[in-house]
Amino acid sequence: KQQRLIAAAGQYLQQSPYADANIRFDVVEVLPAGSGWQVHCIRDAFASE
Repeated sequence: KQQRLIAAAGQYLQQSPYADANIRFDVVEVLPAGSGWQVHCIRDAFASE
């Protein structure tokens, strides 16, 4: 799955003004918690290299 996300992001960036940008992948999990939400964020969860 990671390779598919990396490929899709690369294709998108090639068609944008950010073609030379570094790619960073963050993962966010949002779960219901009582009357609100619990949010977990993993920065730099994986890389394109």
